[in-house]
Amino acid sequence: MNTLILNPGSRWLKATVYTEADKLLDLQKIEVDNTKAQSEWLGKLTNVGRIGVRIVHGGGLESPQLFTADTKRIIEGFSAFAPLHNPRALDVIELAQKQFEGIPVYCVFDTYFHKTLSEEAYTYPIPKDVADKYKIRRYGFHGLALESVLGQLRAQFLHEERTMPKKIIMAHLGGGTSITAVESGHSVATTMGATPLEGAMMITRSGSVDPDIARILAEKAGYSYTDVSKMLNEKSGFEGLLGSTDTKKIIDDAMIGKQPEASVFQIYVRTIVKHIFSHFGLLQGADALVFSGGIGFQNEYIRPEVLKWTEIIGLNSGNTYAFQADEANVIYQYIKDAE
Repeated sequence: MNTLILNPGSRWLKATVYTEADKLLDLQKIEVDNTKAQSEWLGKLTNVGRIGVRIVHGGGLESPQLFTADTKRIIEGFSAFAPLHNPRALDVIELAQKQFEGIPVYCVFDTYFHKTLSEEAYTYPIPKDVADKYKIRRYGFHGLALESVLGQLRAQFLHEERTMPKKIIMAHLGGGTSITAVESGHSVATTMGATPLEGAMMITRSGSVDPDIARILAEKAGYSYTDVSKMLNEKSGFEGLLGSTDTKKIIDDAMIGKQPEASVFQIYVRTIVKHIFSHFGLLQGADALVFSGGIGFQNEYIRPEVLKWTEIIGLNSGNTYAFQADEANVIYQYIKDAE
């Protein structure tokens, strides 16, 4: 019996198949909106006995959850909090269920890792009755990636017979950007909030900006809140400032001084550094800085640029690490443990 793992992101669907012997059988990356290509690939699979799906926003749901009508209702209820992710995840589940009728589908949530956030860490300073009624609080995201990276860091320190760092700042830099403070393996602060929009600058997302921009654009340009949300989620960040999402080319150009790429890259770096320093203060120090994500792990320039700023607080090349997150393997382990 094979296990199919589906990881729908804002731009890509990553699909992985594991055999019963825990071996990786297949790995595909398909555009998340290309349902025809997804359906054709799923149609070629055989002996699928269970399916695991990454869900970005699960609210307070624990991982994993068998996908039922109740689970679907909760995920739909949080689609307003993750408009780029939850609806697409439900579409992918529907497609998989049509292809593999009767096969159990398990949902594993990015928000679950941040269940250890304290009330002080997850509460927004808005009217409590409003926050409680509409479930508005900091949830945090990228949890599966962070679990994977922490596991790899732990394995490295075990192999080297060294003590695992207690206070870690984790910078996940990919399509989305989040900076998380981890103490003794637990999330204690994170930059993404009620939605994956908050925090540092991202590829198409603005990160944190003055919320009253929505009112200004409504009054001066007739924007609706939907218009503003779409702009901040899909047409901001690198896309908004440069009209491009090709971060490799942007950063390459920035490093040779080309403008405006160089200035935009520094805007990106500064938003990351700002949150690293904030987490350093909340942790009252840090023993390690860990990078992950398509930019954080793969790009050769981003880490040295960040370290130029962080050396003053003792985060340097000697205690900085980078790992490729393997979310599919974390989802797979959750499902195995559940059964």
